[in-house]
Parts: sequence; C-alpha cells; structure tokens
Amino acid sequence: GAWFSGDERAQPRGGDGRPQTADVVYLDPDRDIALLRPERPMADHLDLAPPSGPGPVGVLRFDDDSDRPVIDRGEIVELVDITLDGQGRRAAARLRADIEPGDSGAAVLDDDGDLVAMVFATARDREIGWAISAVELERALAALERRGPGVGPPAC
Repeated sequence: GAWFSGDERAQPRGGDGRPQTADVVYLDPDRDIALLRPERPMADHLDLAPPSGPGPVGVLRFDDDSDRPVIDRGEIVELVDITLDGQGRRAAARLRADIEPGDSGAAVLDDDGDLVAMVFATARDREIGWAISAVELERALAALERRGPGVGPPAC
C-alpha cells in the first residue's frame, strides 16, 4: 500500500501481510523511487529485467480484503519516457491492469517471474496505470552503490 510518507522511516508489508518498519536508504525524487531496508526479509529475491515491450504481465500487489499478496493479470500497453512535473525523464510503462490507489510499489512481473517494472500511479478509472521500468530501478541501485563503503542495496 501507500506507506511512504517522505521521512526516513516507512512501513511496508511483508509477504505475510504484516506491517513492518523499514529504513529509507536511498531516495530519488526524479525517478520517484525510494529503496528500503526492511527490518526482516519481505520476500524471495526478484531478478530485475528490462521490459521486452508490450505484452502480458502480472502485477504483484496486496488484496485489500485479505491483506495477502495476489498476482493480477495485466498488460504493458506501451513503453514510454515520461517526466515528473516536467523534469527528470525516466523509462516507464503504461499498464492496463486493475491498479488501485495504494498499489504504489507493486511489482510488475514478466512470464519468467522477473521484475520488469514497479507501479507508481493509476488513472482515475483504474484500468490504466503507470510503472517505472526496471531500467530505472537498476540505475537507482547503481547510484546507491556509488554512495560509498558501508552502504549497500536494501535487503529484498
């Protein structure tokens, strides 16, 4: 769900649906990405892969009724470059999927189970959503690694 408030702590949910705390270890407002280090592992590792183009995907999100993770069918309609408030061009995907407010951060998975994008917005009609490409996630991880010794990627 929508748990990031812009401070140095966040409250994601683990694979069991229980809330937990997490430290924000990297924030990139241009990409609208926050990388977190949770207090306990959230799920198995997901490999990053650039989206191959339009086609079917799964959207891994939390079901509001059960607080459990579910994978909904979706489709990448097109790959685009977008800007945030006219600045910070980033690689993204326009999705056709049932994305609800609060699904920011939901993983978009390809047929191989690789993470190809991450949801960051939905249109008012909720049939169209937007996801940041794994290309941008890889760039954010690389920027985090360049920050210096003792700072590594968050546990996933």
